[in-house]
Amino acid sequence: MSTAAQAAAPARSRGARRVRWTPRRIVLLAIGALILLIVLFPGLFTSDTWNKVNVADKFLSPSWDHPFGTDEAGRDILQRMIHGARLSIGASLAVAFAAAAIGTIYGAIAGWVGGWVDRILMRIVDVFLAFPYLVLAMALAAAIGRDMKSAIIALIIVWWPSYARMVRGRVLSLKRDLHVRAARTLGASSAQLLRWHVIPHTFGEVNARLTVDIGYALVALTGLSFLGLAAQGTSPEWGLMVSTAKSFVLSAWWYALFPGVVILLTVLYFVRVGDELAGEES
Repeated sequence: MSTAAQAAAPARSRGARRVRWTPRRIVLLAIGALILLIVLFPGLFTSDTWNKVNVADKFLSPSWDHPFGTDEAGRDILQRMIHGARLSIGASLAVAFAAAAIGTIYGAIAGWVGGWVDRILMRIVDVFLAFPYLVLAMALAAAIGRDMKSAIIALIIVWWPSYARMVRGRVLSLKRDLHVRAARTLGASSAQLLRWHVIPHTFGEVNARLTVDIGYALVALTGLSFLGLAAQGTSPEWGLMVSTAKSFVLSAWWYALFPGVVILLTVLYFVRVGDELAGEES
């Protein structure tokens, strides 16, 4: 290992901190593990009849057999929501992680290089940030195609600039820090400095924002589905379920209520986790 690499290696562990496992954080971790299980293995929690049409059982109110009631086709709403979690939460995770990755790399390059490159790259970011993100996402989703894939691509396109601006500001501060200057003096290349000394020190802020943005992305995706710009047909995506239920809200109150409550609680969970991570950083 070169001298520069040896000097760079300790920087990767300097930002590591011991996690304080309070009862609240243990509960949050347990809920997160349950959500992950539902997203990855929905079959563990439902039968294989979750999408079976049974008109004789349509609009059954909540009961022991159907805790969330049934829909207009007699399908169990709870089972459909469990299978829809893979679409709704999985797509939100894809949007948030992809946007964070693109924005982190873009912002790190802009902040590190500086000069006219930084100015040009940040003007591009300003163009995206000049539009309300949801309005721009609606326009992009409608232009690309009215399906879930198009909605995910549209939200990634409008979401990454906020990460780029945040990371760029952090990199501008970090590249003047003593440990970065010392590593540069020892011969570390720009790539090594970014990889070992700069970008890892932005992960705290990125992780805190990323977790909150998963919830916001869920709201945006369900909103696009509600407007007919994302999930289509008989998909169990949560936003589409609420959109379908609006026609029956007076005769089947549970149809829209339970998906809406689950969306709200899921968003609040990710916001709470983001607050915990932000508090850990501060």
